[in-house]
Amino acid sequence: MRWPLIKHLPDTTNLKFVGPSRIFAAISIVAVIASLFLSIWPMTPPCGGLNCGVDFKGGTVIDLSTPGTNVDLQQVRQILTDAGMKDVAVQGYARPGEDAGTTHNANLRFETPEGQNAERAVEGVKAQLRAAIPDARFSRTEVVGPKVSGELCQKGIWALLAAIGFMMIYIWFRFGLTFGIGA
Repeated sequence: MRWPLIKHLPDTTNLKFVGPSRIFAAISIVAVIASLFLSIWPMTPPCGGLNCGVDFKGGTVIDLSTPGTNVDLQQVRQILTDAGMKDVAVQGYARPGEDAGTTHNANLRFETPEGQNAERAVEGVKAQLRAAIPDARFSRTEVVGPKVSGELCQKGIWALLAAIGFMMIYIWFRFGLTFGIGA
């Protein structure tokens, strides 16, 4: 079987791949520097310009469930916002064996404002949620403080550096030192 459009391609192709290599190397360097800059700007710890979760910034995670009625996610989000919580995220989910179209369960994540006692703020939020949703049940409540989140971030960086080091050692033994350092 012949490809009918092959006759439109030239017989000899002399593509200059190495000629513009300096231009593309410069573009790559600028792109890498720009991405590194955007990931740390603004210089606010712990994550800079990245969108960190509760685990790295500190905050609260609550699992809410209602046995009979669906959870109104917008109402829950509004209650948390009205309570003064920052960085509010509310997500509905179905547990195994439940119909995916029902939202009897919700995962609430928020950051307690500075200066407030986290445990007292969580109890206040739970009281407001119980008032709005009478059959609400709370199966999990986790409060992560800034000290724990800083330690988690530091250990994550160490784990990343160890993994890169072990990959370099493996590639060094398997393919040679120059390939290990290059990789």
